Amino acid sequence: MLTSALIHSLPSLRKLSIFGCNRSPESVLSLLGFTCLRELRIKDSHGLTSLPIGLESCSSLEVLIISKLPNVESIPSLDNLTNLHELKIFCCDGLKSLPNGLAITSCLTHLKTLEIGGFWKELDSFPAFQVTSQLETLKLWGWPKLKSLPEQIQHLTSLTCLQVQCFDGMEALPEWLRNLTSLEYLDICRCKNMMYLPTLEAMQCLTKLKCIFILDCPLLKERCNKESGSEWPKISHIPIIFCMFFLFLLLFLALKSTVHLN
Repeated sequence: MLTSALIHSLPSLRKLSIFGCNRSPESVLSLLGFTCLRELRIKDSHGLTSLPIGLESCSSLEVLIISKLPNVESIPSLDNLTNLHELKIFCCDGLKSLPNGLAITSCLTHLKTLEIGGFWKELDSFPAFQVTSQLETLKLWGWPKLKSLPEQIQHLTSLTCLQVQCFDGMEALPEWLRNLTSLEYLDICRCKNMMYLPTLEAMQCLTKLKCIFILDCPLLKERCNKESGSEWPKISHIPIIFCMFFLFLLLFLALKSTVHLN
């Protein structure tokens, strides 16, 4: 029931988290004067219709996480946040475009981890984004209308981990995946209509790929069956392969935790 946040100009504060704001406050917390802020998380706040004033002035930020804010329609420019090495903007149903600093030309030259997606469901394509080619981890959240991944991903040659989640309209991973020659981990989650991996030749170009994880993708899971799956030859050379449903994952994690505790 908070209607205002009486926190002002804390120059020594390094970490700030805002959770569970279900009523729109009369005065959104201002970040002006938070000159040493290194980490900012704003999550699970259905009442927020805008982000705090002064976000663009927090040039010391290294970690920024914005998620599950369904009523926020825009995000201030990230041009000045040149020290960011981890950026996550996902599950914001009202968001129709990405902020400056990510959408056109990227000033985020230190960025290593990026998680984006889960935006306005009427968008027919993933908003264009630009990041440094030195990005190492990328997680993309889709929505039912999307039928393909953003093509600019193929230029991220330093990428070691790629996670693709909730692209229900996509039936196949693109052939250009072969360009991600540094890729070590590939996760495909909750893509209910996914059926095909890239060709055998393309998959064999991923010489560093050591683990593929397929979760809640029933059609792809069946096709990757070791005994009879048509996609199995494409992944048989990969050292670690997980194909499971979410329920089995929970059971696996529970058992693993029990064994660890014992």
